[in-house]
Amino acid sequence: MTEIKQQIVQLDERITTAENRAWKQRDIEFEGQRVYFDQDYSPDLQGKRKRVREVIKQLKEKNIKAQSPYPAQLKLFLATGVRVFPTLVEAQ
Repeated sequence: MTEIKQQIVQLDERITTAENRAWKQRDIEFEGQRVYFDQDYSPDLQGKRKRVREVIKQLKEKNIKAQSPYPAQLKLFLATGVRVFPTLVEAQ
């Protein structure tokens, strides 16, 4: 491995370690300002996930366990088994 490639690998490992610590801590300050780490979803995907969350909230009110796996799927835990729907349209 060349020296430059080795340095890149080491830098990548340091960044990954810092990211993992940041996700665990949640409250990070940089130069006196609080920094937040969150998922970096596109506006379109954020909208889809929001609609799925709204459906999940309604399902939970009816005591139906549900989750939203990435990217914006609907996963239902039913007495007959687990069902995963890629879109809300397919879940109807």
